[in-house]
Amino acid sequence: MSEWLKAHTKSILVDNKQITINCDDTPVTLTIKVIELNYGPALDFKVMSDVPFHNTTDEHPFMYSKEYMSGEYKTGSIIDDTPAVRALIQELSFWDNTKLYTTSHCTHVARLIRAINGFWS
Repeated sequence: MSEWLKAHTKSILVDNKQITINCDDTPVTLTIKVIELNYGPALDFKVMSDVPFHNTTDEHPFMYSKEYMSGEYKTGSIIDDTPAVRALIQELSFWDNTKLYTTSHCTHVARLIRAINGFWS
C-alpha cells in the first residue's frame, strides 16, 4: 500500500477477496480490494487478475475496462461511495457462480467491473 493510501484510509471494505470465474474455458482468478477513503464519499477500488488481458476478442473480466487499466493485470480507480456502488461491489465480491440466462459469467463480471469503475470520482 502506498504512503498516500495509508494516510487516507478510513477502513478496508474488501481485503484481497479472491473469486474465480471461467472465461472461454480458462479459469481466471480476480483479487478485489476496496478501501474507504477518509475524505469525501470516495472509495479506492482495485481488481487484479492472474491472467493478463490482451486486446483480443477473447472473454476477460477486463474486456470493458480498458480505460481504467494500469497494465495487463490490474484495473481500478477512485470511485464515488454511493449505495449503488456498494451494491455492485457486494455483488462482485461475493460472487456465487449462480446460473445466468442472458450472458456468461465472465461477461457479467466484466460488466460489473465496468459499472463500478464508471462511478469514478
